[in-house]
Amino acid sequence: ALKLVELDVDTMARKGILETTQQKGRLFEIFVKEHFINKPIDLSEMNYNSPFDGICPEGQNYEVKSAALVIKSWTFTIHNVYKEEIEWFYLGAFDKDFKKLLHVWRVPGEFIEGNSITIGINNHYTFNVENMKEFEITDKFKDIIEIL
Repeated sequence: ALKLVELDVDTMARKGILETTQQKGRLFEIFVKEHFINKPIDLSEMNYNSPFDGICPEGQNYEVKSAALVIKSWTFTIHNVYKEEIEWFYLGAFDKDFKKLLHVWRVPGEFIEGNSITIGINNHYTFNVENMKEFEITDKFKDIIEIL
């Protein structure tokens, strides 16, 4: 019913209405889904509480996390009881207002050891924009970034 009147989370996120954490997170989930050449299975769209956000066309589980820039870093919180089964994390780093996607990293599941990962903009952080370059896939989101 909400979809018919365009008040569902997906429609609102696509329209840039990002008032809740769920809408902000869903926006980046949609971006990740759309970056695949072949369609992934979007588990999050079917069930917001699914153990993973999706299954890529190669059959691997993935989880999507987004964060806004706070001072000089992004903190991605990962509270998922199925964390050990997640093969890939997509991390989307937005500006402080959540209006522009600045970086996208795709990291293997075992890379994330705790319940969060902080990535800083300078080398004062254990993980930073410079040493995360091997995982950066921002170029694959270029068309999406230009839309924002």
